[in-house]
Amino acid sequence: MRLWLKYAKIEQGNIMKVPDEIAVALVTAICVLGLAVAIKNVFNVNAPFLFSIAAPIYPFIVYLITRPTVERFKHETLLWSAVIALVSVFTLLVYVA
Repeated sequence: MRLWLKYAKIEQGNIMKVPDEIAVALVTAICVLGLAVAIKNVFNVNAPFLFSIAAPIYPFIVYLITRPTVERFKHETLLWSAVIALVSVFTLLVYVA
């Protein structure tokens, strides 16, 4: 428990704020798992791993590479999370349609 508290910031009102990198990583993990379940179990499609299920990982890698070099703004985490979710939806549409 102490390790988690080390990385999390306690805000006023006892609300814990998750760091930006962890929030975007969680969105990426949820999208990868969702794509894997949807493509293999729900729609029963044989799709290559690198181009289908791993598709949300590529914007996450771009996020990690550009994060130190690009000027930060207020809703950066929300923007990158939306990009990762949209890549997941478009990937699902390509392989299902």
